[in-house]
Amino acid sequence: MLLIWFVQARLQAVGRNQDGQSTAEYALVIVAAAALAGLLISFLSKSGVVSGIFGKVVSFVTKSIL
Repeated sequence: MLLIWFVQARLQAVGRNQDGQSTAEYALVIVAAAALAGLLISFLSKSGVVSGIFGKVVSFVTKSIL
């Protein structure tokens, strides 16, 4: 959020055309969301939660099919 605020403040101070500002904000939000998702996936994969859940889902599906 600090980076977005800084970019907005600089653009307003310079007085440039701000047509692409919302696109840049969306890009920053997507990068931040991807970084948080990566950290969450990394944490969960190390703790074994993801493999445990995946194993339970696969066993449930195979039992339902057979």
